[in-house]
Amino acid sequence: MITIEGKSVFGGVSIGKLMFYKRNEKVIRRTHVDDVDAEWKRFEEAKNTAIDQLKVLYDKAIEDVGEANAMIFEIHQMMLDDLDYLESIEGIIRTQSVNAEYAVSTTADNFAQMFASMDDAYMQGRAADVKDVSERVLDILCGVATAVGGGMIRDIVLGVIPPAVFRNPVYALVSVLASCIVFFIFYFKRELLEGHRRETYDKFMLVLDSVGLGIFTVVGVNAGIRQGHMDNAFLLVFLGTITGVGGGLLRDMMASVPPYIFVKHIYACASIIGAIVCVYMNRFVGNVEAMVVSSIVVVLIRYLAAHYHWNLPRLSPHEEQNDRNRN
Repeated sequence: MITIEGKSVFGGVSIGKLMFYKRNEKVIRRTHVDDVDAEWKRFEEAKNTAIDQLKVLYDKAIEDVGEANAMIFEIHQMMLDDLDYLESIEGIIRTQSVNAEYAVSTTADNFAQMFASMDDAYMQGRAADVKDVSERVLDILCGVATAVGGGMIRDIVLGVIPPAVFRNPVYALVSVLASCIVFFIFYFKRELLEGHRRETYDKFMLVLDSVGLGIFTVVGVNAGIRQGHMDNAFLLVFLGTITGVGGGLLRDMMASVPPYIFVKHIYACASIIGAIVCVYMNRFVGNVEAMVVSSIVVVLIRYLAAHYHWNLPRLSPHEEQNDRNRN
């Protein structure tokens, strides 16, 4: 027999399946940043977004479970405004010149360890709370990186300093808004990810991801052309590809998971082909026509690859072992 202890959130007796929630732990990498002011501002924007999310959750919880049970969301808001918490994150960013994700993760670990070591049971419980609020901020930071990361890498390659995302904050604000909308939709409508609706959701996300990949790819190529690199086809293809897949690459690295473009899926290849089409069509037809056709090419390749399960070739375990033996 298995005995499970915890805090009850449901009054009475119920019979049914027992579901276990497993936290998706992130392993955050430490990276050097040159502009610590911009990095601190990036954290502040993510923190404010997290507070706004918690306010909505608090209001919703009051209606559903009452003020006493909704109080946890108010506590989380207070934690994000705690001076010691904020000073620790800012100090790590500014003194060590590191990314906001690393500063948040390190502060969360330090504070959680401090709370857990206290004798008071109430304070010990705050260890989980500080980890929860920090995870929320990290999710937002990684979400923004996905949306604007490719363009940021592209601008650095082109020597456009600071990148457009820092010169015009509307890019980051739009990505934060989109992340919040998606979060709230699936938080309050979790049934959308269950049963046959999950398959519909996956197809819808495939379409949106394919369209986004196509648009970002041609925007990257066009950015290189505007900078006067029309004759450098290799650079233009690289700029288009990195703009298309760079954001997801940064996201996966921050979350410490294998980057999507390095596994078997046809993803970066679609972006590369679309970028090549865009570069050479620009030399024979108008810029607008080249961008439209190239975007369609990327979308078609991504959709067909998903529909027919096209994947990149890979060595079988037996072949990999033979290669190791030969080496």
